[in-house]
Amino acid sequence: MSTAVAPTAKTGAAPLPGTLTPAQARTYMARQDALLARMHDFHAAPTDYADPSQIAALLPVAPAVAGVIAATPRGRKALSVWILRKLQLADRPWASFEVSTSRLALLPAPVLRRAALLAGACVCSKEIARIISRDELNELKAAIGDETRTFALKTAPIMLGAPPPVEGVQPAKPGTAALVLATARRMLELAFSGESPIVLQRLRLKFPVGETPDFAPVALAEKARAAAYLTRIVTRHLAPDWAPCFA
Repeated sequence: MSTAVAPTAKTGAAPLPGTLTPAQARTYMARQDALLARMHDFHAAPTDYADPSQIAALLPVAPAVAGVIAATPRGRKALSVWILRKLQLADRPWASFEVSTSRLALLPAPVLRRAALLAGACVCSKEIARIISRDELNELKAAIGDETRTFALKTAPIMLGAPPPVEGVQPAKPGTAALVLATARRMLELAFSGESPIVLQRLRLKFPVGETPDFAPVALAEKARAAAYLTRIVTRHLAPDWAPCFA
């Protein structure tokens, strides 16, 4: 069977095996530039993504003072250097993020938390669909929003396929709302389980103090399923502009 590559539209000549056409090369470089820029910010600029409560806990100054310092690019850079030294990360090597699903850690905190909430609702879609009590339904809507509920019941099955099974969920109290929130947290725990300390130390900064998930090791299959599902939510629904970084 022939394995010849079709001629390109511009040159009329087939590219050599293992090479790229000019258009493919430009696309590849743009993708790499975007990924490298986000990797740089993740490793070198924690002030840009750290939750304010984390910065306040790390800095020996009042939160208001930290806010004034962080109000300028020069101040944010100085704070980032200080935070990295405080966490003993300044001289540590950078993570390579060779595994594409690990790049979820690079996402802005609001996107990451929103993806987890949507995933939690999707995993619990059967429980959500069975709600008949108006009080329980109102409690759910107050906790996750009606948009999240609608996404889990109507959009996700078509857009994402079946959600993965999730074990080890520990709701804080009875009820579907608490189950969804606990499942969302568990999805994050599974997706980032086993990541390097270099990644996890920075990732924890994205969550408010006291709300950081427990990234204890789990089976690789569980991790892979959770990370892949979160990635689909991000690239197909929440932030399609991030899709090249996961390619």
